[in-house]
Amino acid sequence: MRSDLFTLVYGEQLADMDQERHIWRQTTQHMVEQVVMNRFPQASIRLLGLARDIQQLQTLQQLLDIILTVDDLLTLEHAIRRAALASQAYRRTSGKKT
Repeated sequence: MRSDLFTLVYGEQLADMDQERHIWRQTTQHMVEQVVMNRFPQASIRLLGLARDIQQLQTLQQLLDIILTVDDLLTLEHAIRRAALASQAYRRTSGKKT
């Protein structure tokens, strides 16, 4: 009985943490898109799609830092492509589908 209660509470806490991470990731993805569109209005939709495919919060945060400091669209494109490739590699090796 006591272990069942512990399992239930622990499971709920894990679910809450997963939900919180999901919200942070979505918010950061949205910030990346907005900053790209504001700083580089000529950026292609395809480039924004690559950024949208990045799922790791840390990668998104690093990318946001880069977007805020790059001076030209070509450098931005290279940064987003590198981040997207790293994200794909991470998903393949970790087995994560998110």
